[in-house]
Amino acid sequence: MAERVAAPLKVPFLDLKTQYANLRNELLPGILECLDQAVYIDGEAVREFESSFAAYCETESCVGLASGTAALHLALLALDIGPGDEVIIPANTFIATAAAVSMAGARVVPADSSPATWLIDPNDLEEKITLRTRAVIAVHLYGSPVDLEAVSEICARRNILLIEDAAQAHGARHHGRRIGSFGEVACFSFYPSKNLGAFGDAGAITTRNRAVADRIRSLSNHGRSQRRDEHEMVGYNYRLNELQGIVLQAKLKNLDGWNASRRSRAEAYRERLAGLPIEFYEVLPGCEAVYHLMAICCDANQELAAHLKTQNIECRFHYPIPIHLQPAFQHLGLLRGSLPVAERIARRTLSLPIFPEMTDDQFDHVCACIRHFYA
Repeated sequence: MAERVAAPLKVPFLDLKTQYANLRNELLPGILECLDQAVYIDGEAVREFESSFAAYCETESCVGLASGTAALHLALLALDIGPGDEVIIPANTFIATAAAVSMAGARVVPADSSPATWLIDPNDLEEKITLRTRAVIAVHLYGSPVDLEAVSEICARRNILLIEDAAQAHGARHHGRRIGSFGEVACFSFYPSKNLGAFGDAGAITTRNRAVADRIRSLSNHGRSQRRDEHEMVGYNYRLNELQGIVLQAKLKNLDGWNASRRSRAEAYRERLAGLPIEFYEVLPGCEAVYHLMAICCDANQELAAHLKTQNIECRFHYPIPIHLQPAFQHLGLLRGSLPVAERIARRTLSLPIFPEMTDDQFDHVCACIRHFYA
């Protein structure tokens, strides 16, 4: 009888089932109490999480919202950005950054990427500023902080608002200070796969400006004023629900430990894959990334992903089409080649598995298979 050959070790892109299993006993009492009391909206759990997350981000206020996209949308509206205004964003980002600008009625202006960090290039950002520019959305993509010294200086000198898109940067630091405390407003997503993820769509804004926070809270609840049946403006149904507040409050206690695990794996990836024709994004000196994504760039990204799939390793392609080449933004009139660095990153990128529950055996398997591919 032929000997059975063991299947390759399975490595998922992330492992939310194991994360839930580790937290199940802690989460269930609060969830069941919420269900027993039938308080699903505007409960104490959301307020408790908002207070905790504002303190964690070292800022004054936090407003829980229905998604990261809702956070970006309301941040723009609360800052009176709309038709006739321009907002500069990186070309290398998720579509939601651009979509929120369009939802507010403003014009999207994509800027090129830095060849080192793969984040917004401060030099190209400044070149894109016009008399209509009202804001810059600095996206801390992959969980790596933007060059905030340069971007903040440009915004202050040119009298432009700085908005942080921190959807992938929960807990990251820039020279010791938490991401989420630099911009006029910072926007977070708690999509389940994020470093701090809910059990569904969820988001939040953080800000030092209490008036902006109050306006966002009102806009998220149909424009309601302090009086229950009075609405000062036309708003939206963008509230964070109570169950997500319970989940996020419980997970927040674990975030720093999870981020430390991601950093350890990321450093090990850089060491173990050194010498291969693979590029890694640079984390700026004095910054602490949280590695939401372990993105790499290589010429053979499609072939490498196919090879890893045969070895039961799940990889993903993040943002293979930059914003200015998306069909939804053809009206911007930016042709292929207009933002060359972002385009080069987009066509060569591949995201490797990285998650706190990743075992040493899984990590070793990924690295060994990549080295075998290039051998």
